[in-house]
Amino acid sequence: MSKVGMLAGFLFFFLLIGQQVARFDRLGMVFFFLLPLLLMVLLNVEWGVYGLLFLGFSVMFIKRMMPGLDMNQVGLAMDALLLLMALRVSFDLLVERKYAAFSSPLTLPVLVFTLYLFLEIFNPLAPSLMFGITGTRATIRILGFFIFLHAFRSRLAIKRFLFVWLFLAFFEGLYGIWQHHHGLLYQEFNWLIESRSANTHILNGYIRIFGTLGDAATFGFVQIAGALILMAMALTGDFRKRAFCIVLSLPMLYAAVLSYSRGPIVAFAAGVLALIGASRNLKLAIALLLLFSFGTGALTLSGKDHLVDRLASAATPAEDASFQVRMDYLNRFLPEIITHPFGFGLNTTGASGASAAGGEVYYGTTVGIPTDNQYFKYGLELGWVGLLLFLWLYRAFWWRTYRIFETMEDPFFKSVALGLFAVLTAFGVGAFSNDIYGQKPISEFLFLAFGLVALLGQHRRMDGKKEDHPVGFG
Repeated sequence: MSKVGMLAGFLFFFLLIGQQVARFDRLGMVFFFLLPLLLMVLLNVEWGVYGLLFLGFSVMFIKRMMPGLDMNQVGLAMDALLLLMALRVSFDLLVERKYAAFSSPLTLPVLVFTLYLFLEIFNPLAPSLMFGITGTRATIRILGFFIFLHAFRSRLAIKRFLFVWLFLAFFEGLYGIWQHHHGLLYQEFNWLIESRSANTHILNGYIRIFGTLGDAATFGFVQIAGALILMAMALTGDFRKRAFCIVLSLPMLYAAVLSYSRGPIVAFAAGVLALIGASRNLKLAIALLLLFSFGTGALTLSGKDHLVDRLASAATPAEDASFQVRMDYLNRFLPEIITHPFGFGLNTTGASGASAAGGEVYYGTTVGIPTDNQYFKYGLELGWVGLLLFLWLYRAFWWRTYRIFETMEDPFFKSVALGLFAVLTAFGVGAFSNDIYGQKPISEFLFLAFGLVALLGQHRRMDGKKEDHPVGFG
């Protein structure tokens, strides 16, 4: 069946269904968001990935501008988009019978962790099966790994993906800077008050910026991820290209500082150490030291001493009240994690667990327990067995990224591998203070980045025509 025929058939089907469901607000909104994304997937899976990233960046902004909109339905539309892309990839595989892309050694830990998450749906310690069912949305994001392996198998496609991510992250940073200097929109400020986020986003009279994302910390992590990739790319090419990458990274770093978040700052320091250690580039170390000195000096001269103090306090988390609260929860529930190897079930902790409970109180459970620490969250929900499986998965990709950087010959993709290595290092450290892997758009980007790592690692093992090589190598 041709793509045109498939497109016409699906359009006709969804138009009929849409006519029937449009009178229902919730289903109508899902249809409203899903139809244009469906068109992207049917025409080109790559477009669907870009649509997914765009929604990841904008979904919270839409919620603030349209407070009456049920954002759970938009989230379901995003999950449906991932499923549609996975179905499209499966269809292409059945037709083309090209399975070599999934032969990466990194596929095994992904499959094992996915299977474990599926089994966790039926965890008998969960208050009800509904928690596990709603928790499958986190499992669906893993499909991004397989989608990327199939849909981005050309050098140009990988470059486009990096361009789209950096473009979105860069303008996200610019919008955050605009928020700082011009103030929040009244819809954004209303959301801050009504969602009770003001307790964490207005500190000593300073309003932490969050851009279009869900919170200031996630905003900061997105900015440092973009900056680290650009810094790695600045190590290759001529002087103009290097200068261009450095200049683009500066607003991102400034925006990360304006977020007033300690976690991203510490994570960025870890990422920078990974950049310097892996590249063994003394010039990079000196340049970053000068950049840090210039940046802190500029903040001081501009009268932003509170930002400098916040940067300095990142090295002393014991003075942070929120850090003490997190440590108290960790000390309290660590024995529970040790004695429950399979945890208490998916989606039973944090704000997502409280939302799944629908306001009902479940005494003697972990429902609603704050879990800013990502590893603490996995330990409670998945048990120490699930936590170890995730660490195995993450370590496999982290180490593989470093090995790719060491052996890659192409300068551009060598710099990409270095940038991803720095980002994975930063995220791994940042997860100690924030549950970043579940926050949009990082939740979508992470497994797409895993797919990119696996793809770069395959470039010498692929057979077939030139255009089938993952990154155009022989």
